[in-house]
Amino acid sequence: MSDHTRPQPFCWRAHSISHPGSVRAANEDAVLCRDDVQLWAVADGMGGHNRGDLASNTLVRHLERTDARPSLADAVDALEDSLLNANRAVLNYAQTHLHGAIMGSTFVAALIRGNLGFVAWAGDSRLYRLRRGELRALTRDHSRVQELADQGREDPYSVGANVITRALGVDEFLPMDMTLFSAQHSDTFLLCSDGLYNVLDEQALIKGLSLESNQLACQYFLDTALQIGANDNVSAVVLRAVPWSAP
Repeated sequence: MSDHTRPQPFCWRAHSISHPGSVRAANEDAVLCRDDVQLWAVADGMGGHNRGDLASNTLVRHLERTDARPSLADAVDALEDSLLNANRAVLNYAQTHLHGAIMGSTFVAALIRGNLGFVAWAGDSRLYRLRRGELRALTRDHSRVQELADQGREDPYSVGANVITRALGVDEFLPMDMTLFSAQHSDTFLLCSDGLYNVLDEQALIKGLSLESNQLACQYFLDTALQIGANDNVSAVVLRAVPWSAP
């Protein structure tokens, strides 16, 4: 049996953008690009709650301290520890400074070792993979709209504003999902908040991810979202493989 996590002659490099959008004055999103440990994340502070920006940035600060681990299993353990520590930190802050009021953040965090990746998420921040022109979401939203769609509702958005059903910082037990995914040299990945995919359709996402560099893809996503009139914060991390010897 081949070892899909063995060292490869390439690594993954990322570029990110995060912007308040066309309407909101504050940016409650936060992004992480740790090419050094092959770990990336997008966090979206929960709008309408207290200090969503603090929740998302607390999460990213904990991920910034995640140790580098060569094996996938050890890297997953380190990531889980960081996420659980961030969850406790947000809960403790809310209890101490906000009289127990809810502050939270959705998130998606991904790491890759060799040809195998791992993603953890809570809420509706997403991970996409573009492979040979086909775009696939590797995460499934934790939201009321997704629940209604799973029940067969023809128009789940008819219920009104979407409601997030899982997030970091709202429960002592962090209700996240986790899964493995394959990563090929020719793949391009996108981690993003709902402020991006709610205004860009699938073809626009494919067009951006098909551009020749991560930086161009991120700039295309931001420019297009702002032209449409993004009414939420817009954040994205785009990553693809490069040779280990690349500067």
